[in-house]
Amino acid sequence: MTKKAVFVRRGRDFFQSLLTNNEFCFILVSGKNDMIKCATVEDDAAQAEALKSHIKKFGEESGDVFEIRAFSNAVNFLENYTADYDLAFIDIRMPYINGMQAARMLREKDDRIMIIFVTSLAQYAIEGYSVGATDYLLKPVSYADFSLTMTRAMRSLGKKEGVLFISAKEGNVCLKISGIIYIETQGHNLIYHTADKEYMRYAPLKTAVKELEGKGFSLCNRCYLVNLSYVRGIKDFTVTVGDTELQISQPRKKQFLQEMKKFTGN
Repeated sequence: MTKKAVFVRRGRDFFQSLLTNNEFCFILVSGKNDMIKCATVEDDAAQAEALKSHIKKFGEESGDVFEIRAFSNAVNFLENYTADYDLAFIDIRMPYINGMQAARMLREKDDRIMIIFVTSLAQYAIEGYSVGATDYLLKPVSYADFSLTMTRAMRSLGKKEGVLFISAKEGNVCLKISGIIYIETQGHNLIYHTADKEYMRYAPLKTAVKELEGKGFSLCNRCYLVNLSYVRGIKDFTVTVGDTELQISQPRKKQFLQEMKKFTGN
C-alpha cells in the first residue's frame, strides 16, 4: 500500500521548533495501490493464455502487481480505449484490423503506452519501430524470451512510473520508489525495507543514494537511507520511520532536519 504523508501544523514556528530538536508528528493516510495495467490483443486463445501465464510468472518473480485485460481483436481493444494502460502486447496478424494498423490508431489516442508486438515473422515486427514499439516477441513465445523483453520494458517503464530496478538475491526486482520505507546497509549488502518484504542487494549505500537523489530520501546516519514520506516523528536523536525507530547521528542531524523541511515545502 502506498502511503501519503499529510502534516499536522503546530503553529507558525512549526519547522523552526523542528530544527531546535522538538518532536513533531503527522498523520499517515492510505493512497491508491499502484499496479501495472496490461492489455493482450491476440486472436489465438492458446497464445493469449500463454502471454497471461508469462505475465503472472514475471510478476511473481519481480514482485510487481499486474492487472491484465485480454482482447481477442483490435476493434474491441480500441473501441472503448481509455489511456490508463501501461503496456500492450499486440499480435500483428489479426482479423478486421491488423496489429500494425491498431498500433497507429492507438498512438493517436495514447502516446505514452508501451507496445510489444507478438508475431510469427520478425520482418513484420521491424516496421513496429515506426509507431514507437518497445520490442517484439516471436511466436511461440518462450518464457525466457518473454522475461528478457519484460526486463527491458520494466527498466523503461521505471523511468516513467517512479520505480527502481535492482538485481536482488531473489532475482531481478522492480521496486516502486514510493513503497521503499528505508534502506539499510549490512556489510557489503543493502536491505530494501518495504511494507511487504525485504530485498537484499549487493551494493554500497552510496549507490542507493545516487539512484534516489531528488526522490525524497535522506541519510539519518551512515547506515540508513530514509524515505521521508514514511517519517512519523523525530525526537532527540531518534526518527520513527513507519513502525521502526532509527538513530540519527550527530553529524547528520542538522542536514537531515533541513532536508525534512525542504521535503515538506515549508
